[in-house]
Amino acid sequence: MKVLTGEWRVLGTRSDGRTMLVHPLFETDIPAAVRVGEAVAVSTGNYGGEMQDVVDELEPGNRVQAGVYPGTPGRFTTVERTDDQRLVVGFRPTRTPDFAATLWNEAAAGHTGDGPIAASRSLAIPEGIAEVYVAQSTARSEDDLWWAFVGGGGDESFFESFDTAPGRPAEFVAGNPQGSPYFWVVKFAAHDTETARQLATAAGLVGGDVDIDAELTELADGLGGRIVA
Repeated sequence: MKVLTGEWRVLGTRSDGRTMLVHPLFETDIPAAVRVGEAVAVSTGNYGGEMQDVVDELEPGNRVQAGVYPGTPGRFTTVERTDDQRLVVGFRPTRTPDFAATLWNEAAAGHTGDGPIAASRSLAIPEGIAEVYVAQSTARSEDDLWWAFVGGGGDESFFESFDTAPGRPAEFVAGNPQGSPYFWVVKFAAHDTETARQLATAAGLVGGDVDIDAELTELADGLGGRIVA
């Protein structure tokens, strides 16, 4: 197998720390034997030196310029973090923010087109710019639009801007409520705000009860693949 070189987005890391999922942001052919949907599982250990320091500091949502040798799991041959955007995702959130539910209900009631329902609204928070986005989670198969979002199969421009304000998001908090026809994403202009932390905790996206392995397995299942141990 040849090394796949380009820009990648980190999707998540297993709780045992041994592997992470990365999604290519460039055109490439991932060998079928090792692909997890549109992603690759790579080892996080035994790099040593500065390269190990870079891998240890990666978080979901980060972008890296890297060479990836696809395997079971694959390995980085080179890696440099190029963007520190962060993504906090909940596959089975225990609560949905009222402002997200309200926006969805308004968008669904006013929708007249043939395409998927989606809407954005600015949020007033103490730390500056924030925006809530809601979108229909299913188009052709169950939760396919949600999996396109978390798996990197959607429009990358979503990560580059706000719909209701200038600037570029630094952090995303997102949930896909079970049994609901939509998912929600809150974009923040700043990293690690108190509002983002409170939202992630209140919605049940983080904390001791969250099973990271189960969530990554669900991610792999949604992408049509599996997590490689």
